[in-house]
Amino acid sequence: MLNLVKLKKESLYTALADSAIFKNIVALVKQYPWNNFLQLKVINLFTEVIENCEDTTFRVAFFRSSGIGPSLVELAKESSVTLSGGRPIRNGYMNLVVNIANKLQKKYEPGSTGEKSEDATVYDYLDSVGEEWRVFVDDELKKSNDNNAKTLGGCTTRNNQEEEDDNNDSTYDVQMEKIMARFTNFNQILSQNSGNDEEDEEDEEDTNEDGSGGFDEDDGATTDSASDAGVKVQPVALKEVEPLHEEFVDHTFWSLPKPEEYDVDALLAELEA
Repeated sequence: MLNLVKLKKESLYTALADSAIFKNIVALVKQYPWNNFLQLKVINLFTEVIENCEDTTFRVAFFRSSGIGPSLVELAKESSVTLSGGRPIRNGYMNLVVNIANKLQKKYEPGSTGEKSEDATVYDYLDSVGEEWRVFVDDELKKSNDNNAKTLGGCTTRNNQEEEDDNNDSTYDVQMEKIMARFTNFNQILSQNSGNDEEDEEDEEDTNEDGSGGFDEDDGATTDSASDAGVKVQPVALKEVEPLHEEFVDHTFWSLPKPEEYDVDALLAELEA
């Protein structure tokens, strides 16, 4: 459908405007609120008509046949759905509603003098939608835009003191000085801790040299002898190894005798008897 619109053929414009295809496309959005692929295609279609199409007659017919204004207002009334667990979530088609509504509103908003915007087609169409469009813009659309503008993962409000600090420290040199000062303080703390560790090691070495608290060979020997006290040596009787029989040493014991070792005639005689 988007490719047909991009062809900019008068005959195609007329055929599409006389059909109900655009109205059906908008109905599909409501019927399949979580179909992201469908929504992307619909957004691209409306963006092409709103921003790139220059045929005024087709644009007027497109807006009226699709009923996009009232449809956006209707979809926004069900901006949230409640899950089975009771938790409400944003409806799947709301991104499309906000996206297309912002594009239309951008063409609709009057200039600073209060006159009509450049796109009179959009202005006249949205003006014909009535008061419900203005209520939608001031309520649901404004809330959605404010929500989308929030910074994720952090607080968006700041106190006056923080803003003043940012203004005072806006230069690059000041920021670098603060960073270097933090590294300097960190290095000083590390050097102090390492100095304390070295002093503790020296104290331990001195104590060992004067014999007051270190390891002594005599003490170690006494400790070893004390630890061996009460240990008795118990003799272990080893069983004698049985001699190997040669006939069982290799696989020859399990080999069958060769056929020539048998007396075949004697065996046959036994069978006949």
